[in-house]
Amino acid sequence: MKATPPLAKPELPELDASTIDRMEDAVFARIATQTQKERAAAARRHRRRLTAGWTTAAATVAVVAAGAVVGPQLIASTVAQDSSAGSSAWSEPAGNAVPDLAAVDAGKAFEGAPEASSLRSDASAAGGANAAVTPVEPQIITTADVGLQVEDITAATAQLTIFAQNHDGYVASQSVGSGGGMTEPLAADVRVDYGYISLRIPESDIDAAIADLADLGTVVSQSVNRTDVTAQSVDLQARVDSLSTSVARLQDLMKASGSVADLVAAESALAERQAELESLQQQLASLQDQVAMSTLSVNLSLKSTSVAADPAGFGDGFWSGWNGLIAAGNALLIALGFAVPWLVVIGVVLLIVLPIIRAVQNRRRARREASGEAEAEADDAALDEALKG
Repeated sequence: MKATPPLAKPELPELDASTIDRMEDAVFARIATQTQKERAAAARRHRRRLTAGWTTAAATVAVVAAGAVVGPQLIASTVAQDSSAGSSAWSEPAGNAVPDLAAVDAGKAFEGAPEASSLRSDASAAGGANAAVTPVEPQIITTADVGLQVEDITAATAQLTIFAQNHDGYVASQSVGSGGGMTEPLAADVRVDYGYISLRIPESDIDAAIADLADLGTVVSQSVNRTDVTAQSVDLQARVDSLSTSVARLQDLMKASGSVADLVAAESALAERQAELESLQQQLASLQDQVAMSTLSVNLSLKSTSVAADPAGFGDGFWSGWNGLIAAGNALLIALGFAVPWLVVIGVVLLIVLPIIRAVQNRRRARREASGEAEAEADDAALDEALKG
């Protein structure tokens, strides 16, 4: 086979500068046109997205507004229909049918339960009574802290006990101590200089009680804190009322239970709701107790005795200096007495250790001298042998 000759490279015409410029201008113009088209398409897509978003938002607002306007009317009409249907259903009892325990909270039961009609009427009456707007009395928890300086802490605690009784209150807790710490029981020789007592005073009399504390000593600090718990109290009361009604319904429906399964289910639901009801009642009772009886905490401290200044002349200065010298001498004697046992122990140790150290040093010195004499004798012998030779 014959080898195929290589193709000859075509000869391209040479381009002048003007032709190259025209080609570059054409390319750049095409790129600019393409960029403008892409920007216009992106702008159209952005406008479409904005239009769709605003349309969705407007539709959502319209639906919410329509629900807010039409919803209450539909609910009212539905409730009216349910109540009318329920009354017609209960008007014809059908024997001893067992009520539906799952619908107790809604006030519904199977047709034929004779107790259900009375329960429904009681519930509607209670609902009508709750619907009326009644003013709510504010529920305020008041706590106060007072710092009181007295002449005698023990006597002041006894006076504060009587003070609480005079204000229809009582002592919740108290403690006394010495040096800022509590000691229980106190020794006979301990000087009480600190005390704390917590009083429970009716809320209506707390301000007068704080003012009357000035009769027992000097009030050095005072703070009163009031917390509004009206919303919490109203919420607890509403939950207690609701659970009480629910428990009463369950108890009445248990009397009409016709089967063991319904009775067991009712007892389980009744036990659970009674436990929750008791917990809420305890919380409400505690809150009402804090509202009714305010807490007054009194911190007792001893009054400090002030010493009157008595400026004097040379004689008082001399005696003050003499007393200072005596005090310094006493301090020096105390320091010396403290140091004597240590000095004795250190002296004994030195008496034992120093002879041992001296013996070791003497032994080392003797060794050095002996080694020096041996070296001198060896040098003399070497010198003699050299002279003989």
